Amino acid sequence: HDAKIQPNEPLRFDMATSIFHYAQGIFEGMKAFRQPDGSVGVFRPDENWARMNNSARRMCIPEFPVSVVEEGLEELLKLERDWIPQGAGTALYIRPTIVATRVMLGVHASTEYLFFIILSPVGSYYAHGLEPTKLLVEDYYTRATLGGTGDMTFRLGGGGNPAKCYVSVIDAETEEELLRFANLGFRDNGTAGINSNSYLANMVLYHANLIDMGLEAGRKLKLRITDNANTPGGWGLITADSFITYYESTPKLDKRTVEARNIRPAPVEQNEYNIVNGDFELGNMTGWTAVGGANIDGVATGDTYWGENIPYNNGGLFHFDGWKATNNEADSYAIRSTEFVLGGSGFISFKMAGRSAAVKIYKKGESEPIAVFRNTAFSDKDFPHVDKGCRLATMTTFYADLHELKGETLIVELCDEPSELNADGEPLNWGFAFFDDIVTYYETAPSEDNFDTVTLNAQTSATGVTTYNIPWVEAVNALGGKAQ
Repeated sequence: HDAKIQPNEPLRFDMATSIFHYAQGIFEGMKAFRQPDGSVGVFRPDENWARMNNSARRMCIPEFPVSVVEEGLEELLKLERDWIPQGAGTALYIRPTIVATRVMLGVHASTEYLFFIILSPVGSYYAHGLEPTKLLVEDYYTRATLGGTGDMTFRLGGGGNPAKCYVSVIDAETEEELLRFANLGFRDNGTAGINSNSYLANMVLYHANLIDMGLEAGRKLKLRITDNANTPGGWGLITADSFITYYESTPKLDKRTVEARNIRPAPVEQNEYNIVNGDFELGNMTGWTAVGGANIDGVATGDTYWGENIPYNNGGLFHFDGWKATNNEADSYAIRSTEFVLGGSGFISFKMAGRSAAVKIYKKGESEPIAVFRNTAFSDKDFPHVDKGCRLATMTTFYADLHELKGETLIVELCDEPSELNADGEPLNWGFAFFDDIVTYYETAPSEDNFDTVTLNAQTSATGVTTYNIPWVEAVNALGGKAQ
């Protein structure tokens, strides 16, 4: 380089200079202040130089040697110290700038640049000093353009109910929600296990690649944080921090980083053939009514249970969890779906677990069920080895042939109904019920060739497999014969 200090004068550029056409330029701003002892101080210049070099990397401009620039600025301030004002609220403004100076018309980075610093005495930023000033504080949106590798990292804590506490990625123009993330790492195992097996307000680091999730580079996006929790308990608050929305290269992630999961509910076509909220992905009991007026709320999150991390085999983020619905194995209850017209192939399917789980089918307006399907897959043997057949709260998908009822208006009832008693007339253990993914329309009939895949670990697998396929099972009507 040929750095020098010279008087301010106009710069002469060719009309084809790349800064005019491709905007490859950056600048910074800092201030020098007169100190009480007469010396000169510059506010945190190292931070400004670091930020400017970061901007240079972003704009494909070569980084500059900070030591050389600092030395040059120091000499410039010595020469121009008389221009540094002494009044309250005044300073000498410093504007470092880099512009691309290659003369060319071509869409690529320049090979020539000019680095210069200009100075100007300034007064207070506000004409009347720091008197009350109107500000707009945006606490709803932040805005960015998707670029780089598409990677994003962020931290979330709290938010025990992901149906009500979450972060959305939305389109900056239409405000359409595109992706939704929640603190699925939340664990309430008390304060003694903070950062080991209990994650409350202590935040978890998440990573997501938005391009891999289907968003195109260059799209203008916003982030929205939502906390709709309005009832006490359950850690109904969310903490968030460190949203980084641009990475030039794939980030090196800490081993504790969790891959964020898109929990935005998939749009469901609402028609006469589908029940409302059959997969519980609304995060609540919408579409379900407790028989007898009882207050039943069993919607829960979580993919595994107990210390062994036994899989539920749930279909999405939410499922109906018998442990949340009641903590008493002897309790019984039933919840009913919205009405639906049986169409397509006449088949339905549903997931259930627990010894007392049952699914009943009613015709509209009738008080007695036309079909009762019990959990014939339940097994408390070979605990906790799912690949050996252990089926406690691990759900099995059942499919039922109701084709003789096509065109009828039906209702699904999910029941916790003990059907087996011991010698003392008491229900056997595991008197709980778990349900998910009640599907009431199939264009073509499912079969026993279908299966669900679950992830296992060293404790839940006896054979050492990490994934296991749970076959679908044909449901058997406990009332005998086919429903009609």
